[in-house]
Amino acid sequence: MFKVEKPQIIWINLFIIALGIIFILWGYLGASGAGAGILEAIGTGLIATGGVNLLDRLFTEVPKRTGVSLVSLMRTTMDPKIHERKDRALKIDTLGVSITAALAEIYNDSQQMVIKNILYKPKTRVRMMFLHPEAEFMKQRYLEDEFRTLDQLVDCQKKSLEYCVLIYAAIKKRYDNERRIEPSFEPLGSLVIKLIEVCPYVSMERYDDDLYWGIYTSDSPGKKAPVFLTTEADNSELIRKFKDHFEHLLFYGYEATSKKATGSAKDMNIIVRVGQDGPWLNDDLVRRLYNDDARIDQLLNAG
Repeated sequence: MFKVEKPQIIWINLFIIALGIIFILWGYLGASGAGAGILEAIGTGLIATGGVNLLDRLFTEVPKRTGVSLVSLMRTTMDPKIHERKDRALKIDTLGVSITAALAEIYNDSQQMVIKNILYKPKTRVRMMFLHPEAEFMKQRYLEDEFRTLDQLVDCQKKSLEYCVLIYAAIKKRYDNERRIEPSFEPLGSLVIKLIEVCPYVSMERYDDDLYWGIYTSDSPGKKAPVFLTTEADNSELIRKFKDHFEHLLFYGYEATSKKATGSAKDMNIIVRVGQDGPWLNDDLVRRLYNDDARIDQLLNAG
């Protein structure tokens, strides 16, 4: 079937109206008797048809926007400038099976903008979550993410732990320097990095009112999944649903693995926390999961 766009349809109907006017003028000026009547009738019909169609196209209600737009067919081809928004955003939420790249961007930034914002920029809030290296879901996800062995995905999660320690050490260094200058100094923003023990279902990058997200599927790695954008202005209800999902993972349990290993889950699998009481590292959990104290000590000194 031949398809035309809305502007083309408008021009077609304007042409039909013009053709109708020509028929009426022809009948009025160039014909007589029954011929004039037929021409005028044809012209009137064309004008009526074109006019009705034109009004229908001009005043038909615009379909309600869903508030979801495709950003990239694969996460790996996502515009890098999107990630740079973390340098300016006040509210940052990051969720994924593995968020090594996001953590690396924060630490490797030569200006350390996110780290500075956490310490010095009021109302800055950064919350990040990724999959616990001992979670049962790891056994399923390493196959879906096209890792050859479970250990490869575990190593990827350990790399994320390394960056968590480095980010903590960098914040702690700046914090201690500020406290030497002003003993009452406290961070103006906050940071939470947590491990989750269940499937996150979606990947999320929230920068203030804009949310970039994708879904995890069994047929492909997360890096090959499409990325969508939803904004607060376009669909506040969907934004609220994603926020509820994120905060349910953040605040409500899912610490069975840690509880089984340590007898307690009171730390809620939080790796790094920064608040008004300063930076905190869950040293016991990090060292148990990483299983290399010398390497952790090296990372702490590198910050």
